[in-house]
Amino acid sequence: MASRWSENGHILFTSRNRQLALKLAGSNVVSVPDVDPTTGKEIFRKLLMRKDLLQDDCVTNALLEQLAFLPLAISQATAYINQNDISLAKYMLLLGEQGASTMELLGEEFEDDGQYAEIQNPVATTWLVSFLQIHQVDQIASDYLSFMACINPRDIPESILPATTSAKRKVEALGLLKAYSFVSAQVDDSIFSLHRLVHLVTRNWLRKRERLESWVEKAAGQLDRIFPNSDHDSRQKWREYLPHALYLANSGEFLALQDNYHGFLARTGSCLQSDGRYGEAEIIYRNVLEMRERACGPDDVDTLTSVSNLGSVLADQGKYKKAEAMHRQALQGREKVLGPEHPDTLTSVSNLGLVLARQDKNREVEAMHQRDLLGLEKVLGPEHPDTLTSVSYLGLAEAMYQQALQGREKVLGPEHPDTLTSKCADLRNQVLGSHHPHAISSTNAISAWKTASPQKVSHLVPC
Repeated sequence: MASRWSENGHILFTSRNRQLALKLAGSNVVSVPDVDPTTGKEIFRKLLMRKDLLQDDCVTNALLEQLAFLPLAISQATAYINQNDISLAKYMLLLGEQGASTMELLGEEFEDDGQYAEIQNPVATTWLVSFLQIHQVDQIASDYLSFMACINPRDIPESILPATTSAKRKVEALGLLKAYSFVSAQVDDSIFSLHRLVHLVTRNWLRKRERLESWVEKAAGQLDRIFPNSDHDSRQKWREYLPHALYLANSGEFLALQDNYHGFLARTGSCLQSDGRYGEAEIIYRNVLEMRERACGPDDVDTLTSVSNLGSVLADQGKYKKAEAMHRQALQGREKVLGPEHPDTLTSVSNLGLVLARQDKNREVEAMHQRDLLGLEKVLGPEHPDTLTSVSYLGLAEAMYQQALQGREKVLGPEHPDTLTSKCADLRNQVLGSHHPHAISSTNAISAWKTASPQKVSHLVPC
């Protein structure tokens, strides 16, 4: 454990790597010893329901030594003993029935730069004893654990789990996993987490039995079904799901399947972009574009959507020349495939106008926004959200901004992000957070708008 002081207080680091601790905190390092026999026995006593089982010190000490006095192994062992109401000697027999070769296989991934190498067998052994029991008595609980092994082990929403025959069966299955100390619950039992080592050994168990790829595919299918679009109303849900979508998408087993899930990946990229995580979104958008070009060709509608998405996230990062190239490609393709007045084509017109404005290419900017506005008023009507966006972008005077604001409040509501584009920084900061890139650019745009010359106003993207 290492400590570093700053003007704002102390920062506490914990690590098994002593060299890293010294690098972070110099001499301010405190060694935390492993759990000693006395402490391990006290943990065991508190967790065990039947205290009379501790009367035989010889058996108790032998079991704790076999568990290496590790809190996680002790917790899993006592959970099994409590759940099945067996003696310590009977549990030791169960541990002994697991072959050493099996334990070594299950513990292979624990090594992780050496930090878990010495604890692989106790945790793997207690996990296996409990898992085999769960697998026998509740297939849904076993399936849930296998599913959780394919996503991020922390903060798993109950709503992300596959559907069961009834709500009662879901409660029973999750209750069994909690009873065996495989998962812990927070937030009124609606959020679950796995210890990292439980997550690792479950993945390794599935891999050694050639089931991991199958479960990754099941997890991908589930997330493909439930992962929402990046719209404002679903923001809380996709923020909860996003860490799990990214864990799955970055796993080696998913790579062989990803061509079947480009829609899911595109939505993931869109949520990252909406959250201001532009670099991560760009990586996913490029990957999706390559997949769609291979599968569908350059003129496919979905491929052109990927071109447009990539252009948008490049513009968000200030890569305006690259963004312009993407938007010109998307516009030319959409004009050819969809026609000049299709809403997607007009979106490309607007996007190209915005990125041209950022580069002060004034001759094209106003023409682009005029074309966009006239087309949207004709196709979608004057009060459609996309039309109001175009009004806002074209805005040559304060009256145009007021028109956009009033229309957006009426159609979208007062706290929708597009309404906040017109209301500007204050409310936008409240909803997105002051550190979100859009909130920062909103404030900057207001300052620029106030100080700009009349000739320059038409080329500013409104806040």
